[in-house]
Amino acid sequence: AIFDVGNMDLTAVSKSFGFSVPPFVDLPISNKPKVEIRSKLSGASYRKKKPSFTFKTKK
Repeated sequence: AIFDVGNMDLTAVSKSFGFSVPPFVDLPISNKPKVEIRSKLSGASYRKKKPSFTFKTKK
């Protein structure tokens, strides 16, 4: 089942789980399409990124 978090009675739901006050939950909701996020991380541009570390050679 899919629930609309905006219409749920969070106080009643939290009491059903034994909480007296509903806990704070930050829901990361975004209007950006997932395709845009995937395109940044895939393909040739992913390989061209500089590594965040460097290898040091022993002398």
